[in-house]
Amino acid sequence: MSQASTQSRPTKLPKHINYNGKFILLKYHMMLTGSGKHPGNSLAALQEVIDGEVAVIEFDVNYLADNEFGFIHDGTLQRETTGLGEVRKLDGAAFKALSY
Repeated sequence: MSQASTQSRPTKLPKHINYNGKFILLKYHMMLTGSGKHPGNSLAALQEVIDGEVAVIEFDVNYLADNEFGFIHDGTLQRETTGLGEVRKLDGAAFKALSY
């Protein structure tokens, strides 16, 4: 195990960093926080980001068959869920029933 992996993580997620004197605003892609506790684009990941009091959250949205929307990166279900096929062909209830 490396030295870095044994160090504890900060309790609050950083909103920005100062790198070589430059202010850099951080964006959490797919709501991934680096903690590894939750899958990307999940409500649990969103809550972790909100609890960390970050300023910017990036998440991916796809429209569903009933004009609702779901947080999912891909246009298909296979890589991120237990489902198969296109996201846009599911209604909200079917999308919510998937496992991630």
